[in-house]
Amino acid sequence: MQWTTKPLTEAERGDFRNLFRERLAKVERKTDDVFAFRKMDSPPFIMNSSFYHLFGIDPTIIPLDYFETPAAMTVYQERTYFEQVRAIDDDFVPCLVPWFGCVVMASALGCKVQIPPKMDPTADPAYYPIKTPADIRALQLPDPEKDGLMPKVLDFLRHMKSNSFLPVGVTDCQGPLTTAKATIR
Repeated sequence: MQWTTKPLTEAERGDFRNLFRERLAKVERKTDDVFAFRKMDSPPFIMNSSFYHLFGIDPTIIPLDYFETPAAMTVYQERTYFEQVRAIDDDFVPCLVPWFGCVVMASALGCKVQIPPKMDPTADPAYYPIKTPADIRALQLPDPEKDGLMPKVLDFLRHMKSNSFLPVGVTDCQGPLTTAKATIR
């Protein structure tokens, strides 16, 4: 299979919509059967490779502007999920994810983020915005419309919701200990 990140054509988008509806109905039936403890021919299974993050993906198919342009991220995820749904008959239900890695919350608390070309965002390992207990006491609740990567994530989320029929998930926020590890030295 030759992977491409060209936008879906109208015909492909129509095919994908139909495949998505059929898959969602199949998965809902299977899920209902599982939770009702009914006998099944085969249990639900997925072969999801998480196409929203870039680790392990062939760099030649990753758009250079993946983390800069909401359309680039949306088109890339739609295309890769369409190819997966056409090729693999599993129970994975695709959704778009405005994913900027596990540094989103850390960035909102002052951590510097680096985004190397065609690679996932990462915290700057040489910069810790929180160094003392006084720094912790001075922390303010981040504003999702202003702080760190949060405004960018929201812009990408809004774009995805406005430009795709696929459901849109949330970014990878991680938990408090992961965020603390990235921001506290």
